[in-house]
Amino acid sequence: MKYLLIIILSIGLSQSLYGQSDLTIKGVVREEVKTILPKATIVLKKQNKTTIKTISDKNGVFAFLNLRPGKFLLITNYLSFKSDTQQIYLKKDTSVFVNLINSSHELAEVEIKSSVAPVMVKNDTIVFNTKAYKTKPNASVGELLSMLPGVVIDKDGNVTMNGQKVDKVLIDGKSFFINDLKRATKSLPADIVSQVEVYKSESEAAQRAGIAEASITKTIDLKLKEDKKNGYTGKLYAGAGGNDNYAAGGELTRLSPREMLSADANMNDINNQFTGTENNNGGGSAGKQKLGSVNMNYRNELSKKLTVNAFLNYNYSRSNQQNSSSRNTFLNDSSLTENRLSNITGSQNNFKLGANLEYKPDDSNFLRYYFSWSPSRTSETNQDTTLLNIQKMNTGYIASKGLTSNGNQQQGNAFENMLMFSHRFKKTGRSLMFSFNQTFSDQNRQMDINTQVQAYNPPTNKVVDQQTTNPVHNSNVNANLTYQEPLSKKITFTVSYNYAAAFNRSNKSSNDLDPFTGQYSVPDTLTSNNFTTRMVTQQLKAVISNFSSMSRFSAVRDKFQFYLGVGEQSASQDNNNITHNVKSSTTYYNLVPQAQLMFTMKNNKFISFNYMGSSQSPTTDQLQPLPDLSNPYLQKIGNPDLRQSFTHMFLANYNAYNINNFQNIQFSAQGDIIQHQISRATSTLSGGVQQEQYVNLDGVYHLNAGVSFGFPLIKQENGTGFISVKTIYGNDESIINGKENASRSEGVNTNFQMRFHHGKSLFINCMGSIQYQGNHYSLVNETNSKTMQKDFGIDITYMLPVSMSTGIIYNYQYRKTGNLSAQQTNLLNAFIAKDIIGSAAQLRLSGFNLLDASSSISQNTGPNYIETTKTNTLHRFGLLSLVYNFNKFGRANKMNATWGRDQSAVQPAN
Repeated sequence: MKYLLIIILSIGLSQSLYGQSDLTIKGVVREEVKTILPKATIVLKKQNKTTIKTISDKNGVFAFLNLRPGKFLLITNYLSFKSDTQQIYLKKDTSVFVNLINSSHELAEVEIKSSVAPVMVKNDTIVFNTKAYKTKPNASVGELLSMLPGVVIDKDGNVTMNGQKVDKVLIDGKSFFINDLKRATKSLPADIVSQVEVYKSESEAAQRAGIAEASITKTIDLKLKEDKKNGYTGKLYAGAGGNDNYAAGGELTRLSPREMLSADANMNDINNQFTGTENNNGGGSAGKQKLGSVNMNYRNELSKKLTVNAFLNYNYSRSNQQNSSSRNTFLNDSSLTENRLSNITGSQNNFKLGANLEYKPDDSNFLRYYFSWSPSRTSETNQDTTLLNIQKMNTGYIASKGLTSNGNQQQGNAFENMLMFSHRFKKTGRSLMFSFNQTFSDQNRQMDINTQVQAYNPPTNKVVDQQTTNPVHNSNVNANLTYQEPLSKKITFTVSYNYAAAFNRSNKSSNDLDPFTGQYSVPDTLTSNNFTTRMVTQQLKAVISNFSSMSRFSAVRDKFQFYLGVGEQSASQDNNNITHNVKSSTTYYNLVPQAQLMFTMKNNKFISFNYMGSSQSPTTDQLQPLPDLSNPYLQKIGNPDLRQSFTHMFLANYNAYNINNFQNIQFSAQGDIIQHQISRATSTLSGGVQQEQYVNLDGVYHLNAGVSFGFPLIKQENGTGFISVKTIYGNDESIINGKENASRSEGVNTNFQMRFHHGKSLFINCMGSIQYQGNHYSLVNETNSKTMQKDFGIDITYMLPVSMSTGIIYNYQYRKTGNLSAQQTNLLNAFIAKDIIGSAAQLRLSGFNLLDASSSISQNTGPNYIETTKTNTLHRFGLLSLVYNFNKFGRANKMNATWGRDQSAVQPAN
């Protein structure tokens, strides 16, 4: 009855706002007159020409406004329900009820007979229907996301959407994987997700308070299927192979309307290439690694007012890496060739524990407290031999030989506390927000440096045998106060004040070996120092905007949105060289503008423009005026006179999705101009030693623009493909031997991907990229180079009879830089699997690096050098494993299904 009242009131309101020629169709989507169905897809067609699309809100209500009289078809779709089609003769404002019938067992037939619209744009939110993107059995959310137009996931698990960083992953609008984006994409199964929504990120305080906020990052919201919101899913696996290779682990995800749990653990000595399935990561990380981890994320809505999130992460690694590199450095009248062999062994232990508490006493107030503790311990031993040759005119000779044996140990603790409060006043749009964040860390570094360099012209022998301790303390405080006042029903004025302070202290003490006592007891004043730096930044900003943190939930809003702000920022930097009693102080001011414009057009088209200004402060290592003797051929010296850099950045995006032919196109352009860029200044000393220091330089800028086009393969039901082209152009500045060197780069990157599937038996994923980049240097023309890089890969999985499956993952890499020899790598992994125990488990035989590529190869260029590096990889090996997948889901309690949703922040679209 209440939904009927909502419709009647809405119709009455619309008649007072629109003329007789602007008619309305409004309605409610329900399950057989009982349960409301939010996020249903409703399509309105007129004479098979004009198509309008929307989705129902959390109360099942939808609306089509500003319609002309005529004959319409109203088509409603909802996952696991029969499609509904109604014919409407529109002469006046009309209300309808859509009653859908649950028909999960007929879903496959519905999918075959009718195409599913893969994408729609609602305001500034892009909604992907996962039914349109077929994935392999037991695929992860990451594999699903990588199929979506504009979404890119790199090998490290970082996600971008149309070139913008994704910094949050939510589940049904709720934060769960706090600061753990990679875990969210890897641990959740794809088949529990019905829709993927992508929209601009907002801080939680701003959303709760309804405060306008600009952002250039994205949030991904995973909407679960109705029958997957209450239950659990996971897997267990264990495998062993020749050469004592092993991999074992497990994952568990528990979901319910009020409680969520995700936990996983694994251990292996195969560079993490198997976690129940073969990872398509190009052969794994370079070197040989033993890896292990334990992770847990937990969320519990203890009541309607109190929610707690807790997380735990532990990771360890043991690695052995062997490198061989050749580096050519070009000087004004000569060149240096440095050939180096290195053996690096190391270990890392990282632990992080934290919790997030949210308290909402009423609809007007919200309080959040977050804390984390992160102890860590690392150690590394680096042994290498170096041969340095000098070529001058037509004469070449050996300049020096070097031996290095360095050890580095570091352990410490880091803590973070954050308190946030927001309040909404009785007057609509008037809000207050306050946040306070504190971080501090203590790290204790211990280094053993043992280097020997034998030079031949002139003959010298230099030895460094030294021990160094370097305790480092960092402390940061950030406080922000924001007040928003409505100027009209649509426009708000916001003023904010931000205070940030950073304090860093480094107390480095070095002692050389006393040959008479055998003790490290001779103080080295050259590399010892007690150094502190303090940076205080204050900013006052004013903004006028018609943004709303609730705009993406509204059925109707302004097609044009704007956010225009300007701030005045002052920063003071104090450096204190306590050992030598030298102090310096610098104060500078910056005007910090910010703008964001968004325009929503008809037919699923969306344009946005963004501009931001931001500053970056130098690090303690860049400031501290001490030489680093750990590499005898590269000496690093700090610069206490460094200033902060300031970046002007702009970004433009255009998205268009055609729901009739399922094609999509995205265009993006991005650029930056950096003032006082913190850049390297290098100079060549006797014996070919390079000395490096950081300085501030201007004239740095970067531009890039790209377009991508997505399309269905044969039929939409057979998969999707996309191709993208991106151009880049930029200029960087550096100092070489006291002279400024401009580094201009331009390039073109092309990428393509096709994901084809035939029924439920054949899955083919093809991908490739061709990248060209040219580098031109104003000072050293010899390093001008052209780099061509090609990467191609194919991933094929085929479901065989008698519950078997097989597949291959093949990658081809090609690198060619300048006059260096082209480097090629072929990597091939394969598997064959047999389902057992009623398809709940699998016996899996995997083969890795079957073509036995012995090393990974990288090539890079710099302002005055070209370098090629080869790193060892795991040799060919096999792995026999047992994988057990489990899941159980049931329908959630209707009352619990809406518990925990922040009704105060998300208003119904009436």
